Amino acid sequence: MSTGVLLALLVASARAEDPAPPVTPAPPVTPATPATPETAPAAVPATPETAPAATPATPETAPAATPATPATPATPAAVTGAAEAAAAAPVIEAPPPPTAVVAPPPPPAGDDEDLWRMLENMPPRRSWDLSVGVNYTDVTFWRAYTAPWIGMGLRFGYGSHIGEARLNRIAGSVSFSTEGPVPEFYTLALEPSLDWDRVQKGLQIGASIGPAVYLHNRLTLTGPETHIGASPWVGARVGWSQPWSRVMRRMFVLVDPKIRVIAGLPSWSVGVAIGSGSGR
Repeated sequence: MSTGVLLALLVASARAEDPAPPVTPAPPVTPATPATPETAPAAVPATPETAPAATPATPETAPAATPATPATPATPAAVTGAAEAAAAAPVIEAPPPPTAVVAPPPPPAGDDEDLWRMLENMPPRRSWDLSVGVNYTDVTFWRAYTAPWIGMGLRFGYGSHIGEARLNRIAGSVSFSTEGPVPEFYTLALEPSLDWDRVQKGLQIGASIGPAVYLHNRLTLTGPETHIGASPWVGARVGWSQPWSRVMRRMFVLVDPKIRVIAGLPSWSVGVAIGSGSGR
């Protein structure tokens, strides 16, 4: 306890020996003196004597105006050169305006039947036909042995239509027929021909002319007897012809009589042909 008291006394004595520094007081504030009319400086008015005089402009001191330089006139050579340059320059022509393509109007509904009818009535350029027939023929070569007999035939033709309406056809054809009581007495005929036909309003008429090659044959007790011959022939036909489909096929029924010369004797034949082909 005596030690604490002793320390306190030492601290107090140290503070007494070290005095605090003196505090310097702030200087007093001097109030501003208001300005009075007597103390304010008076404005000095400008007088004619003291104001600087404006110096008038004189002809000697005024700047002189510069006259405009006249334009140099164009010479004839310069004009000619400019014209030649303009003429030599390529002339670019403006492209023509595009042409508007107008699509055709669509066909009205229900015209399919009219279109098919127009196609059916359109005349063909070429046509063909194929027919089979039954004929009743005078078996001329074997006339002494047999009476007229029934035969059969096959014919094919192809040709081109002519004329403005193409109603006429010039064609080539070939036909093959058998005549007589086969196999005892018979004649085989191969007949190429040049044909003309006309079909109009369901009626067909035509004519043919050409050569014919014949094979005449008969059976005997000693064997077959065969003869070969040739002769000209002419024929005609008339009948009914009508389109039967929408692809220009037609059907026809014709009567076709023929006149021939066989073994120096006239020979006749009448047949009925049924066939079909292109065209109308």
